[in-house]
Amino acid sequence: MSMTARRLAALAAAASLAACGGGGVGDPANPETPSEPGSASTAAVCYDAQLGDSPGSSFRVAFRSFSEGDSETLDYVDVGSVAGPVDFNGHQAYETTVTTFFGTPEAVTGVYRYYGRRTGTAERTDYGLTYGTDADTVFTTLPEEPPVVDTTYALEPGQSVALHYSHTPNLRVTFKGIEQITVPAGTYQACRLQLDSTTPDYSNTHWLLVGTGVLIKEVQTSPGDADWTAEATAIEVNGRRP
Repeated sequence: MSMTARRLAALAAAASLAACGGGGVGDPANPETPSEPGSASTAAVCYDAQLGDSPGSSFRVAFRSFSEGDSETLDYVDVGSVAGPVDFNGHQAYETTVTTFFGTPEAVTGVYRYYGRRTGTAERTDYGLTYGTDADTVFTTLPEEPPVVDTTYALEPGQSVALHYSHTPNLRVTFKGIEQITVPAGTYQACRLQLDSTTPDYSNTHWLLVGTGVLIKEVQTSPGDADWTAEATAIEVNGRRP
């Protein structure tokens, strides 16, 4: 699979985690031993729930990606913005649009719109998404019925939750804790989340910038493919570097 295809597949598979939040409703939190020591804080510090519910909020993250054992690199940029509230499938929701640009000059290769809103102190409800490319005249719509109640914010290090989305029905997310990581954009405190799926079959590790929930590093492993890594080379949240 090409790096471009793997990037777009990752966006689709991890849709619930891309819109300034993550998680869902499913099995009760299932404690397991963390792979590395983490902070005692809950995953609430990993996100800015208000960011996803504030029209005009935005982020822009440039990435450099590569596959293990391959000298080729691929640069792309994710640009996100929040609008709303809008009606989606009969629900009032905020719309987070994430557009991916590849190459020089930049060309749009994927557009995802996520619909949800904060519905509690430590929860967010996801109503669904639409996706397409610059060549599409009609976007594909994937509503969630019933809506998925996101409870990832309440997880402690080592706990996990099973998610049941239409696009990824068998996904388990584990909060590994908070780590200091260095990417080309700088050194940051980041929340480490592990995403394991059997449909499709893959394992992703995401590092989200503490306080914003913005993705700054990703490692994807799937059967038959070399490991794929993407690291942020530049980060902006609401027009400012964190």
